[in-house]
Amino acid sequence: TDLKLYRYAYPPMVILGFLLSIMVYANTQEKIIQAKTHVVQVKFIDAIRAVAKNKYFWIISLAGWIGFLEASYGTILQWLYQYQHACTEGQFALIQTINGNAALWGMLMAPWAIRRFGKKRVLLVTNFLNVIFIASIYPIVVNVDPRMCIWLVLICLFSNGVVGAFAHVLNPSIQGDIRDYQQYVTGERIDGMFSTVGLIGQVITLATSGVLPAVYEALGITTENAASMGYTNAYDVLYNRNIFEDTFALLVGLSVFGAIMNVIPYFFYDLTETKQRGMINVLKVRALFEDYGNNALSDKGLVETIDLVNEARSYVASEPVSESKDGIREAKKSGDKQAVKAAKKAHKDAIEHNRMIEISRYVIDEMNKFGTLEVEKLYRKAAIEEAKQRLASRKVILKNYPNGLVEFDSSIFDELFAKEDQLELELEQAYKTLFAAKESKDQEAVKQARIDVQKAKVARAKVRTEIKEATNANSIYHRAAKPW
Repeated sequence: TDLKLYRYAYPPMVILGFLLSIMVYANTQEKIIQAKTHVVQVKFIDAIRAVAKNKYFWIISLAGWIGFLEASYGTILQWLYQYQHACTEGQFALIQTINGNAALWGMLMAPWAIRRFGKKRVLLVTNFLNVIFIASIYPIVVNVDPRMCIWLVLICLFSNGVVGAFAHVLNPSIQGDIRDYQQYVTGERIDGMFSTVGLIGQVITLATSGVLPAVYEALGITTENAASMGYTNAYDVLYNRNIFEDTFALLVGLSVFGAIMNVIPYFFYDLTETKQRGMINVLKVRALFEDYGNNALSDKGLVETIDLVNEARSYVASEPVSESKDGIREAKKSGDKQAVKAAKKAHKDAIEHNRMIEISRYVIDEMNKFGTLEVEKLYRKAAIEEAKQRLASRKVILKNYPNGLVEFDSSIFDELFAKEDQLELELEQAYKTLFAAKESKDQEAVKQARIDVQKAKVARAKVRTEIKEATNANSIYHRAAKPW
């Protein structure tokens, strides 16, 4: 209750968090694979349709929607302390602190677990452990004295918090893979539309948000029931041990049911790390051909892609090797540490070799796809889609090209991007001049430098507006010309 706690503890935490956020942002590398000349904006309705067909998006979304009851147990520590007098105020502060730090350990372990076992296995195991840890709370609350019970419940919740925190690392990783899959299937990077389609989830959340209040009411946590027992607050009925146990039994049951429902969709998630690596290699090949078609292919990009294709051909032509651990067992029997180390390396290399064969098949299939029966069967479907696109194209042409479709000159971007780079340098130099003038305390120089900074900003803003207009024009042209 002392305001000094907030005055002296919160500001350092805010500053530290801000600095850590900057550090993370500065060290984040962009890994989107896209042709340099690919600056097309996707029509809103087309993007929504494309995302709606992404099965992995719906699997992940469904897991969250049907697993909403998993968090029903969230009030148990507070209720044990407040209504069952399970601990002192100081002990409860310690319990909350310990429980709150569970996430740290889960987030630290998650990257290692993902690399070692893969996202799907980690998803399934952590969700299964959620069920176990939540279910373990009920017999403790019912059979153990409250003063001891709250510490045992803390162990269960801490363990649940550790495995639950894996999601903080898993979810962004999975979302990245889902977007790579979207680009692999449709050819477009439409990350923003996932949030738009995801708004459906808010409607579902709104519909399900009344479930717990309805459960509380059915269990007798009402103002009327509280008044009949001599209480003024509806939740004070939880001082009654029988009502508390009945309420908690149902809440734990709902949480276990929610955790089980949450894990079910993940059994259908088959986007493995190997499949994702294969898709990324295919995207690299596609980017090469797109830049080649637009006369923007760099020597470095050409060499990298040729090496990638040659590597894929080499692996596909090779035979899979055994991933047996017999060699490691034999080496351990000999007691030779070097032999054990070599055997482990050979086993790891065998796994990677077989994985590269599978990854390489994606690249080879991409190179040969137009000669396969599967793609030939898609021609009819593609022809229907093309007919629809031609109708849409006609509308765009009539609206934006009354005198006939005119090809967009994409070389304008070279000039605009070069201008932007130059103005960035000029702005940087203007700031350096301004800082130097301030240091020398030359007011006239400071005044002139500020004018130069403002001019550079205005010029840069103008160029960026031109880039935006050119991008819009290019997007309109591509929508009009897409079927042709």
